[in-house]
Amino acid sequence: MKKNIQDIIQAKAKASLTNTLLNDEGIKKNIVILPILKDLIRPLENDEIEQLKANILANGCQDSLKIWQTTQKIINPDSTTNEEQFVLIDGHNRYKICSENNVSFAVSIMKFQSLDDVISWMIDLQLGRRNMSPNEIAYYRGLKYNQEKKIEKTDNFSSTGTSIKTSQKLAEQYGINEKTIRRDAEFAKGIESLSPELKRDFLNGNVKVAKKDIEVLGKAGVKEKIETVEAITTYIAPKKDVKVTKIVKPLPLIITDKAEKIREKIKNANDFDITIKISGRFLISNDLVDIWKDLRGISKETHIGESFEDSISLYQAPFLGLVKEL
Repeated sequence: MKKNIQDIIQAKAKASLTNTLLNDEGIKKNIVILPILKDLIRPLENDEIEQLKANILANGCQDSLKIWQTTQKIINPDSTTNEEQFVLIDGHNRYKICSENNVSFAVSIMKFQSLDDVISWMIDLQLGRRNMSPNEIAYYRGLKYNQEKKIEKTDNFSSTGTSIKTSQKLAEQYGINEKTIRRDAEFAKGIESLSPELKRDFLNGNVKVAKKDIEVLGKAGVKEKIETVEAITTYIAPKKDVKVTKIVKPLPLIITDKAEKIREKIKNANDFDITIKISGRFLISNDLVDIWKDLRGISKETHIGESFEDSISLYQAPFLGLVKEL
């Protein structure tokens, strides 16, 4: 049965809230903003920000900002210090407007065991907002799945001991099927590979990219941030220059008198009747990836992995010193 996301959020908030509507100036002057949490906030359009600003300037900041009271080592176990931290987890846009315009605001202190717990709570909060587009809903559902998998780390089973798959649990919670949840997970990975600006424009509907293309992008495991819509096609379109084949051990060459006939025919061979293959493994191990891209006119965004293969003709090979002049 589908559960009401608002009820889930309220229950978690009630369990975590320790002191509401605090006006402690010491806390407000030491609020910390973590980029990893700020990036979870639904991006607002410029007109939405202006409307929020107008409301705050006219009526004050009506809702308290949610603050996670924690320590540096909870946020980052590798930290050399363990000072108390007050991390903003809800109200980033209001905080910015209030700070820039000297508007007073209240804070509510919340307690969580870990950063992962905060992320999970913030995703629930976004899913509970009104006027979410289908792409936004799919994105946050996918984030939720990926986050739950990260927390549970038990071969796709819940840590509650009920042996319910993460996909099944979330499918029941959101009233959809498991396949949709898993597709949402790839969709979320794809969106996370976009630059902040492109991510905002896509989620706000200002740029048009097919949802299935973003899912393919998520499966591609892109490491760097993608800046433009055009660059997306580099990762989802078939690579003309990439030929992935199974690597086999070369057969030995048995030298006989009959080889003379082959040598004669090679002189009249067409450009790509006989080729020399260059492996991605060779390019990577010798730090030649960027040089090879320039030499072959391959797009800078093209990913060259160990399974990459390119072929040059026998007549191009002397240029690289691979064979003597024919």
